[in-house]
Formats: sequence, structure tokens, C-alpha cells
Amino acid sequence: MRVEGRALLQELGEDRVVEWLTEKTSHVYPKKSRLPLGDDAAEIDDTGIIVSIDGYSLAYSKYEWEDWSDWGWRSVVSSISDLVSKGARPVGVLVSIGLERTTELDVLDKVYDGILDALERYEVYLLGGDTNASTEKAWISVASIGFATTKPIPRSGARSGDKVYTTLKNGYGLSGLIWKLYTSTGLNPREVLGSRAILRPEVPLEFLEVVKKVRVTASVDVSDGLSKSLYLIAGASKKKIVVRMLPGLPDAFLESTAIRYGISVRDCVLYGGEEYETVFTSPEGPDVVLRACEEAGLECAYLGDVVEGEATVVSHDGRKIDYGGYDQFRGY
Repeated sequence: MRVEGRALLQELGEDRVVEWLTEKTSHVYPKKSRLPLGDDAAEIDDTGIIVSIDGYSLAYSKYEWEDWSDWGWRSVVSSISDLVSKGARPVGVLVSIGLERTTELDVLDKVYDGILDALERYEVYLLGGDTNASTEKAWISVASIGFATTKPIPRSGARSGDKVYTTLKNGYGLSGLIWKLYTSTGLNPREVLGSRAILRPEVPLEFLEVVKKVRVTASVDVSDGLSKSLYLIAGASKKKIVVRMLPGLPDAFLESTAIRYGISVRDCVLYGGEEYETVFTSPEGPDVVLRACEEAGLECAYLGDVVEGEATVVSHDGRKIDYGGYDQFRGY
């Protein structure tokens, strides 16, 4: 991939930057890893040791009405969610954080309250970390490590004839609705949605029980929007995904709120982000897969089918679903 050295990251976009980095660094990636470079997580050769890292910049990841502890919680969830989507159980994290030198200790205390809440919730160890002085906005990065409970599941394994499913631990569209309210109505989403405007998503840890009962061929976590995650599987697997049905917003209150303010429910569902669900494919039908999810205590939904064709995502009537979601260098 040829890229002009003076090209700006915001012009390239996150996907092209990652593609460029993948080509540049592939020669030092573990040769026996069953997860390709650029997937949600990596395997250290074929040891079953799965690692991931995820980071947040304060300027693009915390609303002003949220507590610092919510930011800390999401920093952990975003990292361990990657492991779970690959079929690995998270066991520990390392936390690196940067704060301005004039930051009050109380801020760091609250961030770690959220981190500890998440670690205790999912029984994950804190293995250490690093503190840094930041010249501008705060940032945080969390590396996680876990062990595979099954053969690691790549994005690239979907086959023609597979069905597409998603977990519904948190549901879709809330983060998209918050963003739309925030950017297009001039309203404070906290005043409209109350405590629902504070995001503390859960990790679908029960997915690890599902993969023991059904064959899962490809999976990806949903951190930047459902549309983007579907495209990641389609692109990596070189297959077309036909979406037969989309989940709605989690409840009637959120749906009616979107309608009241003229916000597209479909756009909220497809182009939100930070849902931290897992989208996965399986050759087994909905009766088998959804029963396995129910037995694991996890709500899931059938989304559509994997078919031969151009690596894209279309609706049931053949119309292309736009690629979209959050891009680290371009935003929404």
C-alpha cells in the first residue's frame, strides 16, 4: 500500500492507517498465530495466550456530564471485549494513563474507581501499569491478556451459507442516540435520557459458553458501530453479508425519544459505537444458536446470511448498507 508521507491521518482515515501499519509491521508478527495481524486481538504463536490493547483520548471519549469513573470503566471493557469476541477469557490488564500535571488527585482516584469496578465485575487482575504527564487532554490505554477457551476466532472465517448473529447484552443504538441528541438538537442528552445517558456497557462474557456449544466461524466486537463490524467480517472473509433484520433500540422509551426528536432509529443502530456486543457467524441455524445463547443466559439475535459475492453488506432487498461508524481520525 503506497501512501504519500505527508498525507494527513484525517485524510487517510483509520482503516487505511491500520492497513499501512499492518503491511509495515507484518514481518515481526508471530508466524504461528491463529489470529491474523489487524484482528481485534493477537495470539502469541499458537499458545492460546491472547492479548489486546485499546486506548481512549479524553477529548473524543468522555461527555462532560459523565463521571471520570465511567471513563475508567469503559477503558477496561473496551479492551477485554476484544478478547471475549475471539473466544478468550480475560485474566489481567495493564493500564497506562496520561494526565496534565495540574490535574487533581481526585480525578485519578475516580478513574481508578471505574477501572476497579470493571475488574471486580469480571474477575480480572490488575497486573500493573504506567503513569505519564500529558501536555494537553488526558488519555488512557489498557492492554489485556487472556486464555483461549476454544480455537481463536478470526474475523476472516465466515463461509458462504453461514448465518450472522449478534449478542444483545447491551443492545444497539443507545450510544448513537446520545451522540445524535448531543450534536444535532442542542439538547443535553442527560436532561432527555436521565441516567441512560451515562454509558457503562457490559461485556458479553457468556459468549464464551456459547462457543463451546456451537461452531463459530468468524467474530468481531462492536466498538465503532454495527455497520463497521459487519464490513470487517465481510472484508476479512471476502464474502457478502445480507442483513435480513436489524435489532431495534433496547426499549420503547428510547425508540419514542428518537422519533420525537426526528432521529433515525436505523442510523442509531447501525452507526453508533461502544456497544461492545459480539457479531459472529455460524453454519448452524437460528434454532440451534439462539437456544445455545439462551442456555448460556445471553440474549442473541439472528441478523442475516453470508453469501458469495463482493465483500460488502447489503439489506434484504439488495440495497447496499453504507459503511460507517466511528473513525479515530475522522470521527463520525
